[in-house]
Amino acid sequence: MMQQLRLAETGARRFPDEDYIYKRPIKKHDHYSIPAGTIHSAGANSVVLEISATPNRFTYRNSKTHFFRRSIT
Repeated sequence: MMQQLRLAETGARRFPDEDYIYKRPIKKHDHYSIPAGTIHSAGANSVVLEISATPNRFTYRNSKTHFFRRSIT
């Protein structure tokens, strides 16, 4: 992997990121629980609700807008 990163950094070769990323196909109304601390992203046409350990904070994102962070008071 380090050799591949070095070659990609110089522009000599494209880094094969697909070899290191786990993709999961989703369908409408699917729900997934992602463990805290896991690096993740949302694909096209998806809605994400991240609930914090702090009970009055959450993050809402969808693919058409940027994310909103909100505190409920």
